[in-house]
Amino acid sequence: MLLPKKISALPGVSTIKNADLFAIVQDGVTSNVTFAILESIISGFTASADTYVTGGVYNSGTTSIDFTGNTDFPPFSVNVSGLTGTFTGNTSGDCITDLYITNLHGCSPITVHDSIQHFGSLATGINSIAWGTGTTASGNYSHSEGVQTTASTISSHAEGGLTIASGEASHSEGGQTIASGNYSHAEGAVTKATGGGSHAEGSNTTAGPGTSAHAEGSFTEASGDNSHAEGAFTEAIGEASHSEGSFTDAIGGNSHAEGNNTIAGPGDYSHAEGHTTLASGDYCHSEGSGTTASGVAAHAEGDSTIASGVTSHAEGYLTKAYGDYSHAEGNQATAIGAGSHAGGHNSIATGTTSFIHSTSSLVTGERSVVLGGQNITGTTDDTVYVPNLNIGTVGGGTPINNLGIDSDGYVVDSGVSIQEAKLVILSGDVLQLNSIPQQIIAAPGVGKTIDIISCMGTLNFATTGYTHSGGNSRLGLQFLGASAQTMEYPSSINLLHSTVTRTLKMTSSPAIVTPADDTQVLENTPLNVSVSIGNPTGGDSDITIYVTYRILTL
Repeated sequence: MLLPKKISALPGVSTIKNADLFAIVQDGVTSNVTFAILESIISGFTASADTYVTGGVYNSGTTSIDFTGNTDFPPFSVNVSGLTGTFTGNTSGDCITDLYITNLHGCSPITVHDSIQHFGSLATGINSIAWGTGTTASGNYSHSEGVQTTASTISSHAEGGLTIASGEASHSEGGQTIASGNYSHAEGAVTKATGGGSHAEGSNTTAGPGTSAHAEGSFTEASGDNSHAEGAFTEAIGEASHSEGSFTDAIGGNSHAEGNNTIAGPGDYSHAEGHTTLASGDYCHSEGSGTTASGVAAHAEGDSTIASGVTSHAEGYLTKAYGDYSHAEGNQATAIGAGSHAGGHNSIATGTTSFIHSTSSLVTGERSVVLGGQNITGTTDDTVYVPNLNIGTVGGGTPINNLGIDSDGYVVDSGVSIQEAKLVILSGDVLQLNSIPQQIIAAPGVGKTIDIISCMGTLNFATTGYTHSGGNSRLGLQFLGASAQTMEYPSSINLLHSTVTRTLKMTSSPAIVTPADDTQVLENTPLNVSVSIGNPTGGDSDITIYVTYRILTL
């Protein structure tokens, strides 16, 4: 028997017959089958050209995905147990170099554990953020954004363009702003907040080095602690000072300058307002235009006035209060003396507590007054100078002297005083007035006499009128020892004749002095009320006599 040959060595055939045999292996057994049988089996079998996956279902029991397919697709499963736990990051220790995503969503707040920086920026501080272009966040927990901004200290924030936040927890924003003070804030353009807790805003403003200072507006500066500058070109230098307006300066502590070109200080608590005013003394106040208050607690107001004395006051135009506690008002008035007052026009008060209100006048006397007029000079102390004196209402009191004018124009005591006397004569005494006269004015003294100015009497009628024995008996005034009465009631209107209550004036009748040796007015002698001839009879009415007189020196 010949040895078997390789299949490739067997002769080939070009046709197949139904009786031809084919070798097959079925269930591990080598057998043969004819072509006719194979043909019958193949002709009864149909199959698709492709097989593919039609779906997959996750099996939670096996933590696998079970895939299925079309006809003749062999099912299979993929174990995904490694993907079902919590994602913990890249545990290999290598960083992801590039990560491209469109949207980022978190299942809870997204926590970033490191600093964040934009391309071209630098975030070197712990948990800092640098965003924009050319920005630097070097302070821990700092934030810089925009263009070339720098946040260099802890918790600082710089934004905008060319801004710097170098103070702790400071904030700079806008353009070219600097917040260098701790907790400071600079905003706007070219502003600086250098003091702790300071705030600068606007354009070219500076707040600091004082703490809690505030500058706003344009070219303002608040350098004092707790100071405030606003407006344009203003400065608040003193502690707790305030400047506003334009070109104002608040230099003193707690001072206030407002308006235009005003200065408050260096005095503390000073206040300057208006235009070109100066309040340089402590507690002083200047207002208006061109005024100066330099004295402590002084006040200057109006136009071009000066109050330089302590607690002085100048008002009006070109007035000056130089003396302590002085007051100048009006036009070009000057108060120089302490406690003096000058008013009117071009008048001056130099005496202590002197007073002038005049035109082109001067008072130098202490405690003296020039009132009214013009070109008056008052040099004597305790004197009042007036050009004319017109008294509209005269009081009704009892005068104690008479006034006169001496050769120098002074009002002087003329030595003559106007006085009054009153005497009530009861009816019983009336009946004895001839025999017992009633004294109404005492003797005035050696070398003096009583000059009667006027006299009147009132009879209070009772029931019966008086009668008298002499037909020429008259009620009147008579000096003790004189031979004739000085004043009397004529017989025609004699008060004693009254049958009703009435008041009548006495008259002076020099004609009654007929003999050449009769007397009427005597020196240092009392004046009496009397009846000239005999006592009245039969009446019961009281009489009141009123005398106005003066004492003359003989």
